[in-house]
Amino acid sequence: MSQFLYIALWLVGIIWTIFYLRNWNRVVYFFNTQANGSYKIPPESLEIICTFRNEEAELPRFLNNCQEILQQIPLQITLINDHSDDSSHVIILDHPVIQHPNFQIHQAPAYTQGKKACIAWAMSLGKSQHVLTTDADCELNANSLETLYHFHQKGNAHLSLGLMRFIGNKTALSQYQIIENSALVALSTYHANKQTPTMGNAANMILKRDSFLQIEPYKEHLQVAGGDDIFLIQAFQKAGFTVQYSNDIQTALRTRALDTWKELWHQRIRWAKKSQFQRFGETQKSQIIFVLYLLYLWGITLVMGFTFLYVLPLSCWLLKIGGETQFLGSLFQKIPEESKPKFRDIVLASFIQSFFIPLVALAQFFIPVRWKGRKI
Repeated sequence: MSQFLYIALWLVGIIWTIFYLRNWNRVVYFFNTQANGSYKIPPESLEIICTFRNEEAELPRFLNNCQEILQQIPLQITLINDHSDDSSHVIILDHPVIQHPNFQIHQAPAYTQGKKACIAWAMSLGKSQHVLTTDADCELNANSLETLYHFHQKGNAHLSLGLMRFIGNKTALSQYQIIENSALVALSTYHANKQTPTMGNAANMILKRDSFLQIEPYKEHLQVAGGDDIFLIQAFQKAGFTVQYSNDIQTALRTRALDTWKELWHQRIRWAKKSQFQRFGETQKSQIIFVLYLLYLWGITLVMGFTFLYVLPLSCWLLKIGGETQFLGSLFQKIPEESKPKFRDIVLASFIQSFFIPLVALAQFFIPVRWKGRKI
């Protein structure tokens, strides 16, 4: 292969990297804009629905959190047990919050299995006009709930999505998840602002119950693992309902990073597989382009790595990692100081991502989805 062709391949890598970094700078710039505002939630106007399966490790903390929220806000909290086979149900029955008149637990019927089916079933039980869906591994916060509710009401929206903050320890696994998940949240708000929302987080969104019941957004995708966020968003869009994303950090709920690489691997496989059932949108397009970009960098690295021109692909990687360090540092500007990753964590996350994302993209076609003891 001629040196001219090597240089041409290198220039493509450099130009692609520059476009990649430029787009992320736009995402981060938008993410760091926000608007404040909140007010008290009126009685009987909001219900929190949390569907869970095998959450005995998370439930004690979550139930304590529910007890605190019920003392501050006059809302309803409903837990739906999706056929847990651990001690989750016993933990709930033994907790003092079970005595609160605004707290209830339901066992999903035998014919209702999976998170989307359980949410749809729970929607038919309550009466409040608005519903917030969340997960048992999230930390509810009165100020966040009131801020998101204000945003929802102010926009007269049918569906409003809040932000998520990710917390964990100092391990590479936790820091990688905090960095990558925060970037995905920023990307989802950016694309939503461009009127092409194709990603969200079902652990922190408020919707109108009547709108949900009217269109039954999950009915065509109950067999798909995950997607309780994106299928809901797309169904609301198709029906002409207003969907809005908050960009205010005050709306954020906190959730913990996963504990093992195995859990993260299966989570990402699940996320990747559900995209096969989505309408093609900007987020999917950007994800496909990003995977192709990483495969291209690895391709030219292998081709040139055994020649004296190895410095050419190396410069592409250095530009990528250096640029990511800059925009990810800016991404965490409005995150509380104790949650901000350090410089070395961002560099390591960039390096891990370069291996991990292409592997997930390829493995999704061969590895079955596993979730909460179920093989889907």
